[in-house]
Formats: sequence, C-alpha cells, structure tokens
Amino acid sequence: MSYTRISLFFFMAPLIGWGQVSNGALTVTTRSTLIPAVIGVPYLQTLSATGGTPPYIWSVPSGTMPAGLQLSPAGEITGIMDAAGVSDMVIAVTDSTTAIVTRTFSITSIPRPLTRFGALAHIAAGGWWDTSLTLVNTSSVPIAITVLFRADDGTALSLPLKLIRQGQSAGSFTTTNSLSAAMNPNGTVEIATGPLATTVVGWAEVLSTGPVGGFAVMRSTPTNDKPSEATVPIQTPSSSNLTLPYDDTAGYVMGVALVNLSSNPANITARVWDEDGGQLDVQQITIAGNGHTSFVLTDRLALASGRRGIIQFQSPSGGVSTIGLRFSPSGPFTNVTVMSQQ
Repeated sequence: MSYTRISLFFFMAPLIGWGQVSNGALTVTTRSTLIPAVIGVPYLQTLSATGGTPPYIWSVPSGTMPAGLQLSPAGEITGIMDAAGVSDMVIAVTDSTTAIVTRTFSITSIPRPLTRFGALAHIAAGGWWDTSLTLVNTSSVPIAITVLFRADDGTALSLPLKLIRQGQSAGSFTTTNSLSAAMNPNGTVEIATGPLATTVVGWAEVLSTGPVGGFAVMRSTPTNDKPSEATVPIQTPSSSNLTLPYDDTAGYVMGVALVNLSSNPANITARVWDEDGGQLDVQQITIAGNGHTSFVLTDRLALASGRRGIIQFQSPSGGVSTIGLRFSPSGPFTNVTVMSQQ
C-alpha cells in the first residue's frame, strides 16, 4: 500500500510548540495514533482533554482536516474517507480560560476487507439470549474488519448491533446485518447484540485485511433463573474436517451448531464414535450455501444418547465451522473445544 502523508501546520506553532500536549493543568489525553478509518465507512473518534476549565473547544487553527473528515468544536472527528494512506494533523484545544494546547495526531485509512479470516458458528440474540463478539488485531499493522451476520439459509441476518470501544459504545443499537471497524496493532473492538422480543439464531463471518482473532460470549438470562454464559473462540476456517467431543451422560445435553462455509449447498458428513472408538452412526446434514443449522445432539444423532465420544464433521469443499455447548441438568452451560483434523 502506498501512503500519502499530509502535514497540517499552523501559525501559532512557534508560540505553543509543535506536538505540545499540555499547558499547565490542561492536557490532551487522546493518544496520538487515532483509531484507523475504513474507506467508505462512517468514522467516529472523540478527542478528550482534562485538567483545564470546561467547556473545551477543539479546532484546527490552520490548514484543513484530511479529505472526508470534519472536526466539531466538541472534539468529534467524523466523516467518510475515500483514499488509503496516512495523514498527520495538528489539532488545538482551548478551555474557558483561553488556555490552549495542541497535539499532532496520525490516522491511517485502510481499504475495505475482502478475506474471510474467521467464523463464529452460532449467534443467539433476543429473548433471554445475547451474544457479544470481541475481535483482536494480532498483526503488526492497522487492519480493517467487517462482520457479516447470516441466517440459517445463508442470507443476511439483520440484528440490533452496536460497536463498543474501551467500554463505550459508538451510538445506540442499529438494526443491520453487518458492522465495519478498524483497529490499531494489538487493538480490540467489541460488537454487541441488542434486545429482541424473540430469540433469533444464525452465525457471523469475520472479514479482514489481516490476521484477526477473538472470542464470543454467549449469555443466557432466563426469567426466574440464574444467568449463565460461555466463551467461544472465533474459528479460523482452515479445515474441512473438525472433531467435536460429546458427553450425553448423567443428564447433560449437547447443543451443536454447524456452518457451511461454501457458497454452494453442501452435505456435511457427521460420523459418531463412542469412547472406545466404535463407530455408532453416519449421517448427512444438508446445509444451504453459507448456511447454518443448530440442534440438540440426540435430536439429530440419536445413537449418541447416554454415551460419550466424538463427532467428526467433514465438508466436501469450502470448509465447515462448528460449536458445541454442553448444558448441565440444572441449566448452566459451557463451551466444548473443537479440534481440527489434518
């Protein structure tokens, strides 16, 4: 990627200092490397200061903001960037006593992502269920991410969604089937699902410009019962063969979700083995292109009832993603680790 560097200088720099971040008690607290921008996606970054006498007024005393971005007096940087690159800008903050400080900020704009880097094989939102995704930039450069939510038939699944950074949300819940964001190296972002009258299920596809990891927290808060939750890692869709251990003894129940990662319909082969390595059953599970299904293990694979063992899921092409949740007789549940076969 080629970068274009834009430097915004202004006439007061010799007086108050290039890159100065404090003037007495007034201090700019926003880090100099701003949240990256994704080309074509609305951007929001709120600047902050402390130690002065509010209200604070933010400005660019000379020059202009990078093309597509605007700075409000309240310190909100908004807009949509349409070109990749790195831009530098010097921004000033003034408090009610006319104390003023400046800081040099840098922002990277990134093309929209195209590559699938991960999948979460089950999303449950609404009713007494909610799911939140935390994504981590594991690369050494800024990356852009888009999370697509899909229904059982592979079509777009619209949910109330909200982007959260540093514990603060970027506005209210918006009903949509995707969210896009950007992260600095080692940065994280959370996507939360909002309330719905009834439970809706599906799955999430993570697209990115670079390596990304993370996890989801699935939470159940039933009426008149104790809440419980499970943490499920985002799977890297690199295998057409996955193994899921199961334990359907002593009143425990396994819930299973499967995703066909191919854009074409697929017959996923499910082979059930007992704990001694004896094969109990072979079933074909048909799933639409980019589709999803979820079921109680023994409703679909009855011979696993009352047993322990493993289930091997094999996709003929395009890959498969799966999640197993083990429910105790009293209701709380936990995630079961999925193993990839070579």
